[in-house]
Amino acid sequence: DAARAGFSAEALPEWARAAAQLVVLPFAVVFVGFYFAVSFLAVDVTFCAVAAAMKLAGKGAERTLHEMQAMVFRVWISPAACYLETFGGLRMELTGERLNGEESVVCMANHRQFADSFICAAMARQVSRHGDIKCIVKRSLLFLPVFGLGAYLSNACVFIKRSNPASSSRLLHQTFSALLHDHSPSTPHPRPFWLLIFPEGTRLTPSKLAASREFSLATKASAHPPVPLLSHLLVPRYKGVSKAIAELRPTLSAVYDLTLAYADHGNPADPRPRFLDLVFRCALGVPRVVRVHQRRIPIAEVPGGGAASETKEGEALRDWVYEQFAEKDRLLEEVEREGRFPGEELEFRRVALGYAAACMAGLVV
Repeated sequence: DAARAGFSAEALPEWARAAAQLVVLPFAVVFVGFYFAVSFLAVDVTFCAVAAAMKLAGKGAERTLHEMQAMVFRVWISPAACYLETFGGLRMELTGERLNGEESVVCMANHRQFADSFICAAMARQVSRHGDIKCIVKRSLLFLPVFGLGAYLSNACVFIKRSNPASSSRLLHQTFSALLHDHSPSTPHPRPFWLLIFPEGTRLTPSKLAASREFSLATKASAHPPVPLLSHLLVPRYKGVSKAIAELRPTLSAVYDLTLAYADHGNPADPRPRFLDLVFRCALGVPRVVRVHQRRIPIAEVPGGGAASETKEGEALRDWVYEQFAEKDRLLEEVEREGRFPGEELEFRRVALGYAAACMAGLVV
């Protein structure tokens, strides 16, 4: 907005930009501190008591609890999203296919940094599903101050421990069973959901990418089909997304494939915007661009669901996940070459200040 008025922070001397950041930093600290306090009191304390009471009420209250969790998460994240888009200057460049808010889907995305979950939630918000997104994440994130417990209580995250596959498998099965129950034929007016998975399992770094490529080359002769050799992504851990698709297939309409690319700002090895930059460094009229390419793959085009054995279906899903990541790698190669994803840019709706203020007021009340 400031750039449209003819102002650009990039034109300011370095000392002027540093001085401006010092002026706006107290505002960032105050907002983040206030948001943390409200989140702790409204979500971690109050909603914890509400959720515990409803759990004691028995299975009849589960559906009501799930609807409340969706509402709480939607209200909780909206002020933060508005802050990141306004103060942090976060700007999305969307391309690809338009998504449908009336579908239950598995959503898979590549993983660059901590902000990826917020980016995917912003995509869900475009079709009014930001309260119905559920993310499979590593267990260590449960211990993030305020937000870890809040994500658990609002049922927004499934925390799995990769070092304990048996426990993770049981937890995923419980999660999928709950989603199937909420969307059974006997359930009136089921709410669509987004199940978000990062198949790479960890954030991309140069060292991890090098190790991933070494693994692909080492298994090239023995693996069938060969593990893909990727230049911009890690080899996907296909078991989680395959299990999700296989168990949830009766309720799924499609798989959404989101490919994220952060605009580099002078250091390709460390793409901006970093999450802490978005939170504590005002954009000052210079947008921090994230490019997102959306693909909708109808569930009928995803292998499985027929009379094939469980082993054959698993192998077909593994090969399919590899193919999707090879396509994502090709798309990221085009971004590196052309500076954008192919296709026409889609409209991105930002969080309105009035709506964010109403959500914050709701949390305070």
